[in-house]
Amino acid sequence: MKCPVCNHEFREGSHYCPSCGAIVKPYSGIETKELVCQSCGANMEIDYENHILICPYCGAREVFVEDSRTLGKNDQKEENHSPGKGKKKRSGLKVFGIFAAAAAVIILAICIIGGVANHVETHVEYDWPQSGLAAMLPQPSSEYGKIHSDYNDVFSMDVYGYKPDGFRAYVSDCKERGFTVDEILEGNSFEAYNEDGYHLEVYLYSYDDDLSIRLEAPVIMTTINWADIAAFSVLPAPKSDQGYIEWEDSDSARVRVGNTTKAEFHEYVQACKSAGFNRDLSSYDDYFYADHKDSNQHLTVSFDGFNIMTVSLSEYD
Repeated sequence: MKCPVCNHEFREGSHYCPSCGAIVKPYSGIETKELVCQSCGANMEIDYENHILICPYCGAREVFVEDSRTLGKNDQKEENHSPGKGKKKRSGLKVFGIFAAAAAVIILAICIIGGVANHVETHVEYDWPQSGLAAMLPQPSSEYGKIHSDYNDVFSMDVYGYKPDGFRAYVSDCKERGFTVDEILEGNSFEAYNEDGYHLEVYLYSYDDDLSIRLEAPVIMTTINWADIAAFSVLPAPKSDQGYIEWEDSDSARVRVGNTTKAEFHEYVQACKSAGFNRDLSSYDDYFYADHKDSNQHLTVSFDGFNIMTVSLSEYD
């Protein structure tokens, strides 16, 4: 059996959800009222004397009419209002209130624990590396963060407690370090290369004030023979024979091609269209993807900056 309010599963025959306290199986002949706050969604408390529902969280109030539909009474009030029966009716709502209160306490505890965990996470200090790729970057002003990767080919981390002004200041410091080649600055996102081909990406997650930093070393290009890449037999060869094969198998491959200008990228896209990749296509200034008109092959071509083009081919079901 599944609760219609919180989707918690429990055994058949229960009248109340053991997770959130909602009434899921009313007694025969009784129509229940959903005791949920219309403002914040929390479980309401019942004030029997004033016939109102009160939300313990946001303070919202709602009139609660005790009639034959909500509490199981009927027109013969005196007959059904014996102490025994009245006590039984009210005890059912009391049980509901106990479950609702317990559920509220559990939810509040989870929120508190989650908030404490997040608070601890964002107040952990990091040690800024004095060597490696990080030495090419300015050290962030915040002392709190987490380093994810610190290798010869990639450095990445999250820095906590950054605002838009701090993001712009950090980007300015990165530019002073030489990251100005093919730079793109849009809103809270910045990426650029330096003259040696190191690629930097900086992004501000404004919803939680996290600054993401990622620096990648340039790939080593070698001479490649396009005809040796089996999956690329359906593709035209680019002008440049300098590249780096990221991966390949019999029907898919991904290759980064060097020494390719933006104009040559557009020329290559046109050649791919002529080769049959013109179905369900989308073409932008630095990105192209399409399916082959006669097969289940999917092609993406992107201009990454620093005269590098990435060609990726795969098959789909």
